Amino acid sequence: MSARRGWRWLVVLGCLLLAIRPSAYGRTPQALKLEIATGQKPVSRERTTPSVAMLVLNAMPEARRQLLADSLAKLAAAVDKKKNPLFVSLDDGEERSVVHELIAQTMPAFSAAASLAAGSWPSREGDVQVRAVYRCAAKRQCVSLDGTPGNDEGERRARFLAWPLGYAVFLAVEGRAELDKVAEALRAPGSFQIGLVLTSAELHSLRASPALLPLQRNAKHLVKAMPKSRPPLLETLANLANAGTGKDRLAWLRLPPDTILVVPRLGALATSDQFVADVRSRLRAVGAKVEWLASPK
Repeated sequence: MSARRGWRWLVVLGCLLLAIRPSAYGRTPQALKLEIATGQKPVSRERTTPSVAMLVLNAMPEARRQLLADSLAKLAAAVDKKKNPLFVSLDDGEERSVVHELIAQTMPAFSAAASLAAGSWPSREGDVQVRAVYRCAAKRQCVSLDGTPGNDEGERRARFLAWPLGYAVFLAVEGRAELDKVAEALRAPGSFQIGLVLTSAELHSLRASPALLPLQRNAKHLVKAMPKSRPPLLETLANLANAGTGKDRLAWLRLPPDTILVVPRLGALATSDQFVADVRSRLRAVGAKVEWLASPK
């Protein structure tokens, strides 16, 4: 073979290698796994914390954030009105309706966020514990989250216990410019299946937006002004006010920068086919080029 012909083959081979080299879009599925351990001491579950509240706020579209900010403003006005000595309160109907609206808006998302932030999921019986890892320990059952879920009983149980990851959809978006557009389309109102939609960056830091400042300001005001007889609500308000502060509780979950995590609602686990169909329908509406890295169906 002549030197010229040899160089020609090298050039062709180089072009082929470049063509098949994985890129951010079209890469092999992410390496996150579920490790199953038996006979382990259960760890405490993640309660509602500022990190959990951050996930809830990041999973909201701007319109929903504004709605929550308005609800908190109405609640603050009702509470402040009662402090006026000249105001005669006949009932607290206005305050109660705003509280109920607030709870209804946030409960499914808080449930999904609290479970996701735990990072480790024990069985109720205490015989099995599942945790998210990138490399499983030797001699432990290891469930990969990419590809089609298997029929093994141990895998099915692990995916159910770790449902924010085991039943989630992982997406890769072609182009960083499209990432936020796709995320907002998935967050559009009307879904009874989707619990959280989070980009890789939103797993670790609070997304800024116009509604965020008044939302957190009113939450902080309510913590100081409301009667202390409402501890669950006050705890939620305090966490919303402090969302984005403190330690990163999801430091263990590192996804590529073009990735979106879609977590179902807890109530949607029995209808995961409808959850996947909802995600597909919303993606078709936005028209962006998206690769499915993992799915429960």
